[in-house]
Amino acid sequence: MALLRAFLQRTPAPPLPEGIDLDRLLQIAHAQGMVGVCGFLLQNDRTLPHERQMQLATLFYRTVFQLSKAQPPLKGWREKLAAAGIPHALLKGAVLQALYPVPELRLCGDADFFVPPAFLPQLKALLSTEDVRLLHEDETVIYIYAAPLHLEFHTTLLPDAATDSPALAAYFGDAAAHMTGDALCRDFDPEFHFVYLLSHQMRHFQTDCAGIRTFMDLAVFLQHFPDAASESRLRETGLFDYAAGALALTAHWFGVPSPFSVTVSDADANAVAAYILSVGLFARKQNAAAAKVEKQMHRAFPRLRTLWRALFPTREDLEKDARYGALAKKCLPAAYTKRFFIALFTRRGHMQSTARNIVSAADDAKERMRMQKLLHLNGGNAHEG
Repeated sequence: MALLRAFLQRTPAPPLPEGIDLDRLLQIAHAQGMVGVCGFLLQNDRTLPHERQMQLATLFYRTVFQLSKAQPPLKGWREKLAAAGIPHALLKGAVLQALYPVPELRLCGDADFFVPPAFLPQLKALLSTEDVRLLHEDETVIYIYAAPLHLEFHTTLLPDAATDSPALAAYFGDAAAHMTGDALCRDFDPEFHFVYLLSHQMRHFQTDCAGIRTFMDLAVFLQHFPDAASESRLRETGLFDYAAGALALTAHWFGVPSPFSVTVSDADANAVAAYILSVGLFARKQNAAAAKVEKQMHRAFPRLRTLWRALFPTREDLEKDARYGALAKKCLPAAYTKRFFIALFTRRGHMQSTARNIVSAADDAKERMRMQKLLHLNGGNAHEG
């Protein structure tokens, strides 16, 4: 956390504590999508052996190379959408990258577009002429792979309304009204985008796990748009209590002041950090069976079984996935094999990172409830308790 703070504050990296397990540090950083940051900060640490410095430099340059490959194709897709007369705006990582101290170190697994629902027919017509692989489609999103990018086209942001607040649903339901700019390649106004980032993070905590990077995103956003956290807007949408807790953590960890008076103790901040760093990014998504196991079996959920279920979900879950559903119905072992190799070579680490440190469903559920109490995850004023 001290390294990440130095990165955001553009200060020299603090000295590594004596006896620190550097391999474990890099393992945690990798699970949080931050290994390039560690490489960037530590590559010139003269207290480390030359071989270690070379390893860290490699991690840094590998991350930069990975992001540099994605930028031209992303620009190309924006041009294609504009040429087809489709207004659109980017969300999350593709926007936040430009705000980071070193943009190439803000990894993102895919690029998220918002396209007004009225332009869905034009979008489908465009995609039908491109060499893309459809990964998932429903009434809210079209998810494709267009080498080397994973692209999500959202026609509504309602799935990220993380509470049952009608005000938040209404706010997200009119997303097109918050797009700014005269050209077809548009942006969202900072206040709207910040509410979206908070709600998206909150949903992750409620369904799987939000990584430390989501808190860095909030801190970076506030560095550039200090007026984005509007108290009146957050209270209106029912997100104020959660926002106050989340921003208190960003202030504690990264030194980016919160506009609200809520503070957090060292003990609580350390408890949240320890939990998030121990379970890895997207942990709840991969450990979704934990609550069910806790309720039905009332016994430990071994690491090996957790990993096994992450690698081999049930036939029912696999058949729901557009990438493997048809194959799963014909030959289940072949579908598992395909899924394993796609994860291994294109999304490496996401399947395995979660189960590494979760020992039991009961322990996981206990820590999750503690995080909910600390972060007010039940929503805003209308949903307290």
